Amino acid sequence: MSTSVKCIILEDNEADMDLLTHFVKSEPRLLLQQTFKNPLEAIAYIQQQQPPLIFMDIDMPVMSGMELFKSLDYNPLCIFVTAYSNFALESYDARAFDFILKPVTAKRFNETLARVDEYVEIKSKAELYDASFEGKRILLKEGTVTHQIELHDILYLEALKDYTKVVTTKRKFITLSKLKHFMEKLPPIDFIRIHRSYAVAKSKIEKIGKDEVTVLQIVLPVGKTYKQELRQMIN
Repeated sequence: MSTSVKCIILEDNEADMDLLTHFVKSEPRLLLQQTFKNPLEAIAYIQQQQPPLIFMDIDMPVMSGMELFKSLDYNPLCIFVTAYSNFALESYDARAFDFILKPVTAKRFNETLARVDEYVEIKSKAELYDASFEGKRILLKEGTVTHQIELHDILYLEALKDYTKVVTTKRKFITLSKLKHFMEKLPPIDFIRIHRSYAVAKSKIEKIGKDEVTVLQIVLPVGKTYKQELRQMIN
């Protein structure tokens, strides 16, 4: 990241707050604007200031982090930090940016920060890309250069707010086209939507679990509303 990303922390546990604050303040790519222990105090600030990145606990009194996130009228990068793994699926369905289990480790925090790095880079470059479809390939235009992506090289597609990341066997591409647009154009015999934020190439699926699929050792979540279609595919 060339500039620091502004963020806030919402955490009602003092020890967890201290640890997360330490990680954030020690990272020059992040700029901590404010910390909150009470969701009701935080929500007014969030709506008014609209911080682009929020680290937030889920299980809090009066209002849960999930309820607060769903109530917002803008779309920040929300990273849930919680002690309860059962919230993971709901957070993915709510389109949270990431989900970290407590206690937060330096390794896991850095993994999340790497995703934030990637998103910031995507956002800065996305306006350079446009997508069109031609037979069994996608044409991605970057200025005067056109990248040709063969459909059989695609592993999966990931929706990132108004952008779509196309992950192939060789590299990642970004386009302003939304995932819904891709799914209208991609052949359904070859691709399947598994989540609000993900679609995968059927031929690249290695393993299907209860709540996730594995594509070349990459684990992707499966949304509740897409499980039935996925089961029908393997039956």
